[in-house]
Amino acid sequence: MAITVLGGEPAARAMAAAVIARARRTMPKLGRAGRDIIVVTADSRGYDPASCLPGSGLIVMTDRPSVVQAAAALLMGADAYLPVDLHPSRAAQALDRVMRGQKHTSNRRPLRRSIRW
Repeated sequence: MAITVLGGEPAARAMAAAVIARARRTMPKLGRAGRDIIVVTADSRGYDPASCLPGSGLIVMTDRPSVVQAAAALLMGADAYLPVDLHPSRAAQALDRVMRGQKHTSNRRPLRRSIRW
């Protein structure tokens, strides 16, 4: 199982990679089994989800969460929409869910109420 971080701005990509690294330290079993994950930052332009490996999970991460971005992420086929300041244990839980083929959104109330799968 691999986790690949793609993004537009180097700073956004670095923040997303740091979240993934902290999540892996929090949950050591993370990554031992499950499907591959592609992490894309919300500032990525022209990203085509169809270019993902078949069966891989897609996570969109952002430093400025919004309902509009979340809706766009879901419409493009994302399995999760997460803020980059997410606590490592919550990020690990989100990664684990996506690896198991489930959907995940932030627990932030405005986003949670506005998004339904």
